[in-house]
Amino acid sequence: TLRRRKDNKAMHASDQSTIYAATASGGVWKSADAGENWQPITDQLPSLSIGDIAIDPSDKNTLYCGTGETNGGGGSITYDGAGLFKSSDGGANWTSLGLGSTGSIGRIEVDPRNPKRIFVAAMGRLFANNPERGLYRSDDGGLNWSNKLFINDSTGVIDLAINPAQPDTLFAVSWERVRRLSTRKYGGPGCGIYRSTNGGDNWTKLSGGLPTSGLGRIGITIAPSSPNILYATIAN
Repeated sequence: TLRRRKDNKAMHASDQSTIYAATASGGVWKSADAGENWQPITDQLPSLSIGDIAIDPSDKNTLYCGTGETNGGGGSITYDGAGLFKSSDGGANWTSLGLGSTGSIGRIEVDPRNPKRIFVAAMGRLFANNPERGLYRSDDGGLNWSNKLFINDSTGVIDLAINPAQPDTLFAVSWERVRRLSTRKYGGPGCGIYRSTNGGDNWTKLSGGLPTSGLGRIGITIAPSSPNILYATIAN
């Protein structure tokens, strides 16, 4: 089953025939002929559970793969991952960029003006509370990471949107989620939408017009034709 929230695939603006599809428990697949044929490109990674895949806007051959499925799973099987991986040759080879304790990665964004600045939305472990969750940022191409938005040890960041015209403006979505063998709690006061106007250094929780209670998972996206328009879908 495909598990990317917006379009289940990634492609670069300069190459519409090459498509990457990230799957929940089957790795990343690549098509070089607009979807007619597919080949797996991450079978060598330590995890085939994929949360997101992103292409560097400045280089169509540079890919980032975030492992760990971020969906909580009802009666289905959901696997944590092994961190973030990078390919500089269109998926032929991969190297680890760390974040192995984040459990699952819901979204990756690369600054369109600065390819060394990478943002990663991490949900944390599915069956345990852990502090390695939230919004991570690297300013050196993934060599080092800092947590820029931490809510609590049961609330991670599930989605992220970056303004293409003003990359210092970002929107991050938090999702409170607790699952045990006999308990599933997918929502709570930790859920919300946050905005930063300085590249993730500071965040403000948005409120005007949004529900104030009963929040569950939220998804967001920015309208490509008008970056001032943000859409949110909210589950109770």
